[in-house]
Amino acid sequence: MVSTKKRVYTKEQKDNNVIKNNIWLSNNKEKVAISKKAYRIKNAVYLKEHQKQYNQNKKEIVHKFLGNKCKNCGENDPIYFQIDHVYNDGNLERKGSNKTRTHSLKKYLENPERYQLLCANCNWAKRMNNGKLYKPKKRK
Repeated sequence: MVSTKKRVYTKEQKDNNVIKNNIWLSNNKEKVAISKKAYRIKNAVYLKEHQKQYNQNKKEIVHKFLGNKCKNCGENDPIYFQIDHVYNDGNLERKGSNKTRTHSLKKYLENPERYQLLCANCNWAKRMNNGKLYKPKKRK
């Protein structure tokens, strides 16, 4: 049976352990450096995938909040979605501080009237039409 009592160390024992650890670290600098590098390499792939999934989830939430379809033409395939600034003030937002440049759901919730979801075609057409939504004439 394993004892659940916590071992109590005296100040001398703690100091001795610190000294021993420092001596071991100074004698094994290469081992420590290699193990730290291996840890970073091993976890870099995991962290990259985790960040990618986090960003994808955040993007889906924002798309859902903005209606999950193009406001102009009704396209509902998320591969084409782009978040558009209704008042064409995206350049001012990009020039702002780093706090305002973050793409967070909080930012969209605070001012939902400033953003709309457009497909790439409608967003480009708006740009080419001096910031006005462009609806093509239907062919007969």
